[in-house]
Amino acid sequence: MNGKKRLLTAGVIAALVVCAVPALALAAVWKDKGTNVNKLVEFAAIGGELFETTEKVGEEEKIKGGMSCEVRMVIATEGGSSGE
Repeated sequence: MNGKKRLLTAGVIAALVVCAVPALALAAVWKDKGTNVNKLVEFAAIGGELFETTEKVGEEEKIKGGMSCEVRMVIATEGGSSGE
């Protein structure tokens, strides 16, 4: 009986999560200084990352190779915020 209660509880929790996620998405809106965004907004982000592979030789680690990546992106609304 205890296993059935746990299974039922897990099912109820899963159902609540499945129902809550779309409701949270509908409630999500972009805000700018406390007001909902209702026009096209864009902002750019630029960044980078450096990846290196090392090789341990005795007690010393030597850089064997690497790669440097640059990332550029623009995030934009479609003229408003609908939470979709």
